[in-house]
Amino acid sequence: MVHRSRSILPAWYAESRFLFSEALRATSDSTDSFVFGRMFKTPSNPTYCQGNLVYITFCHLEFPWDCNGVLADPPKQLAAIIKRAYSYGRQQNEHSDYERRVRPRCLVDCTLKDHESTDAIVREFADDGFMCTRSHDAVMRLAVAGSAPSSVFAVSRLAGTDELPGLVACAARSLGYDQANNTEWLAPKLRVQLEHPEFSVFAIRDNGICAFLVLFVSDKARDLALVQVVGTLPECRRRGMATCLLQQAAGSLPSGTKVYLDAEKHMQGFYERLGFELVGNVESVECVLPE
Repeated sequence: MVHRSRSILPAWYAESRFLFSEALRATSDSTDSFVFGRMFKTPSNPTYCQGNLVYITFCHLEFPWDCNGVLADPPKQLAAIIKRAYSYGRQQNEHSDYERRVRPRCLVDCTLKDHESTDAIVREFADDGFMCTRSHDAVMRLAVAGSAPSSVFAVSRLAGTDELPGLVACAARSLGYDQANNTEWLAPKLRVQLEHPEFSVFAIRDNGICAFLVLFVSDKARDLALVQVVGTLPECRRRGMATCLLQQAAGSLPSGTKVYLDAEKHMQGFYERLGFELVGNVESVECVLPE
């Protein structure tokens, strides 16, 4: 492929964060790219958090990779800029539905920056009234080596919006969104993923959809893939459904494809047993302006 890099960025970081950012681009209405990150806006789905945020990586994660060798700091007073960007209608007394419902939000990827620089940015957001939450994830990678093994479960690739109600119900329960009463954004996002050519949605049925997986392959790098989410209904867990979905999704890709996913630390062993290897760790801070 064309993305052989002279970049100073570690390959696992450039590839995995590129996929993460591209998946957000594919489910957002508009994307603005900067040397330090990207801004996503989705007026069609204002409560979809990841479709309405500024993603700061301190670098340019787009092709050609040769452009990615320089780290870039965001502008000063970024918190104030983000407030204005996501609440323009409020300031102009237009009060569109989007400006009324969206919450200014920023995701700061701290992986490449020293703690002093990161802490300064987070302090700026906190001083401007944002709530800031730190998180750490393991980045796992699998090199596809062949077709998937046979399975006791029948895995289907979903297509068309007829599948949407069952998929929404499964995602809400398996990922806990129903418990948080936070599902309004889910159907519009999943609809995009069912219809968008860069996404594939795999599912297992047992009296309805009981487990699912969303796979993303960017048109810009067909030898890279991202497992965006895997979910299984609580009553169907520990039966091997997630394992089956991961194997079938990976097996649908050409040999040699590198499949990435972000995993919480306690899930690292599960993915390692399926052939994934730990290639790095990402640290991020989500900054959200309260309602």
